[in-house]
Amino acid sequence: MKDTLINHCLRSALYAFSMLLCAVNLGCSASPLGLAMHIAGDAVHDVDQKKRSTELVGAPVAQADTLFGAPVEVLTDTRSEREWRLYHVPADLLDTCRYVVEVKDSRILAVDKIQKHSDVVLEEGLLAVLRPKVKDKRPAECEANLKMGPALLTVRSKTTGQMIQLYDARVLKELQRPYYCILRFGPTDTCEQISLAKMYSSAADDLSREQGA
Repeated sequence: MKDTLINHCLRSALYAFSMLLCAVNLGCSASPLGLAMHIAGDAVHDVDQKKRSTELVGAPVAQADTLFGAPVEVLTDTRSEREWRLYHVPADLLDTCRYVVEVKDSRILAVDKIQKHSDVVLEEGLLAVLRPKVKDKRPAECEANLKMGPALLTVRSKTTGQMIQLYDARVLKELQRPYYCILRFGPTDTCEQISLAKMYSSAADDLSREQGA
């Protein structure tokens, strides 16, 4: 039960990471101003996503590379052997979507699809308060200053070398809906960027049950 809950939360967390990377790779501003509050993307469960999932789940990761080409970004979980690979969607003429392929032991576990939103809503005031708490600070300092508890997930980009951490930002009473707080660290593992991403309701419910257990 606990493993299932953890996996569910990890999947939801990676949606948030994937959406952040989607926004960056699709040309949106990589600054907190351009990504804060509503990260530019959402899960897409369409016929194409279901078809790709049926084709690829259980297959070697090389099959995804053959089908989609080189990944745009590859993220590795620092606490397990899992990785998540982001690919262009070939039929997407506007280049607003990405496939997200979850991999473990060189086998594909899941295939998801995300799409960029066109309306990015900002809350500059809240980020202006949070940014000095983490800017140019190391992970332990960021965790202590944010007071959001330990990071839910830590990944490192094979593409850029950046470490990325995700926190449960529901302690921020100013937010009307549950959010993740996402930190991106530079080459020296000091924080370069902070942003906020909407938490899906199912993940929020699961985290509440876990913390209340």
